[in-house]
Amino acid sequence: IANPTLTWPNHTTLVTGVTPARHGVLFNGMMVRQGPSAPLKLEPWKDKGELVRVPTVYDLAFKAGLKTAHVDWIPTTNAGTFHFEFGERPNAVNPIEREMLASGAITATELKEFNTRNPAWRDVFWTRAGVHIVKEHKPNLLLFHLLNTDAINHRSGPGTWASMSAFAFADTCLRELSDAVQAAGLADKATFVITTDHGFKSAKRIIAQWHAQESTHDERLAYFSNRRLFSAEFYTKGRIHWAQDAEQLLRLHRANQIDYILVSTPEYAALPEEIRTSFSKLSGYYPTPLE
Repeated sequence: IANPTLTWPNHTTLVTGVTPARHGVLFNGMMVRQGPSAPLKLEPWKDKGELVRVPTVYDLAFKAGLKTAHVDWIPTTNAGTFHFEFGERPNAVNPIEREMLASGAITATELKEFNTRNPAWRDVFWTRAGVHIVKEHKPNLLLFHLLNTDAINHRSGPGTWASMSAFAFADTCLRELSDAVQAAGLADKATFVITTDHGFKSAKRIIAQWHAQESTHDERLAYFSNRRLFSAEFYTKGRIHWAQDAEQLLRLHRANQIDYILVSTPEYAALPEEIRTSFSKLSGYYPTPLE
């Protein structure tokens, strides 16, 4: 796992063998500047060629004449080096989708509503796509990504019953893929590499730096900054405070009114010692600029 500990940067590290500092994918998409006073904009569906700066294992396999495939691997938009694809946003005009429609593995309504359905539902059809590709096309390389474990752990946290159930469901999906490999007569040739793109950590009280991305549900959040411009994705349904100086932040803390503090990297040093010893420091990003 590499920093930033996000899905797209680590998916790209897995298929390139280099860190985000080299392959260039730092977000779940491309962060685009909209002007000196405007917030940054995340554009997720940029072409793979614009996002990834180095060759991937599937590029090299394709160039070597091997059959390549992916199911929900990212970033792969218009990669041009896959023979078979069933992507994050499937479309009825694509070859694999057409084959699955013809076989009854998915209906036109299910395909049309695909991106409105929950992650577990989508995992069922991504698994069907993987099974279909293995049985019908026998690729030399298949990249396969399930989403539900990520979604459940973001919502419920690691180590919970929901988390364990999500992993059990992922095992069921992998069993179906393994059975497809057996049925295709590839069992003695296939190698499964089962890995993760990032993990999860539970913490009750958090200081999150810079551009952290966490779901806080109903907890109480404090922004600590003397500026109103804050390029962060931090979601909460609870009360939000804005502490413009250390004294105000301490008052909120001592009154037990905050569970999370969001602070920009340059201003982390200004946090009072009492705050730093009371909260866990958690950040998915380097606390200093990338080299």
